[in-house]
Amino acid sequence: MKTLLTLIMFLLASASVFANSSCPTAPNQHDSYVLAITWQPGFCEYTPNTTSKPECQAMKTGKLVVANLSLHGLWPNNKACGKSYGNCGNSSIDLSEETLKFIQPWMPNFYFGKDFGDYEWKKHGTCQSLDDNSYFRKAVTAVQTVNNSDVGALIIKNIGKNISRKTLIDTINKIHPDAANKFTLLCSGKNLQEIRIKLPIDFKASPTLAGLIGTKPVSKDSDANECKGDAIYIERSGIN
Repeated sequence: MKTLLTLIMFLLASASVFANSSCPTAPNQHDSYVLAITWQPGFCEYTPNTTSKPECQAMKTGKLVVANLSLHGLWPNNKACGKSYGNCGNSSIDLSEETLKFIQPWMPNFYFGKDFGDYEWKKHGTCQSLDDNSYFRKAVTAVQTVNNSDVGALIIKNIGKNISRKTLIDTINKIHPDAANKFTLLCSGKNLQEIRIKLPIDFKASPTLAGLIGTKPVSKDSDANECKGDAIYIERSGIN
């Protein structure tokens, strides 16, 4: 019995190693996307080691005021790899001035440099087929859709206040009954920091949230940092 148990454990370990080693590193092997949207004031205020980030410093002094949802990243996902699919190339971003002006209000670290944008491009953008300008424009357009939706309006209307998690989920589910399964709300304590949204592989930069997320049912992801209580605080930007 002991020998059999040892053999089973060895086979399981071998399967795990094989699964990890078989994760593709070539582009266009994704089966979906995750749109990661930051509430920048909450991120800067409640995430450790962010004081050196220039956008956080500028917000702290009131030089930069952010009152809209921000782009963290658009991540091609491969279900077999979990979150490990990425780094499909080494090309650096070379964005046009027009693209920079378009994305800066929605990805405020681009006001001060391109280090984070270059990181997001190398880790995630290289794993899909759009060029860097098209990729960031499509990602920002998707964030604009969320920001301009009833979900975004609820958050922005309550800057500096608590909102009810149930109310936020109910607002999401007005899109369609399964919609909340596509959203993961991330908090530090009760402070909103990020929203992650599952998108289909063929998602369009739709002007409506229903058109953006699609209607295909998905399973709900769990995350250790998901907002736990009903009260979610929407941090203000700048000097409090």
